[in-house]
Amino acid sequence: MALRRALRSWTLPPARGFSALANSETDIKEKLLRHIPGNRTVDVQDTSGGCGTFYSIRVVADEFKGKSVIEQHKMINSILKEEVANWHGMTLVTKAT
Repeated sequence: MALRRALRSWTLPPARGFSALANSETDIKEKLLRHIPGNRTVDVQDTSGGCGTFYSIRVVADEFKGKSVIEQHKMINSILKEEVANWHGMTLVTKAT
């Protein structure tokens, strides 16, 4: 009986960095839109089942004209550096308009 009471009142401490995992699709999209000038389209989808650790991101932008896919991806990774550090991964598709 005492064990049951103890277990009911016991809670896990917050996971380290948990607040950083609370990125929403909207937050990520807004950040990309703020940092990519000109004509652009940004789509962000949480593909982790809602836990915010894996995203599918698609960006089409004038800013990518004349840049290789690697350069385009480096731009996105640079913008989302803090967020990406807390994710398990992302699928990234970029294209010039």
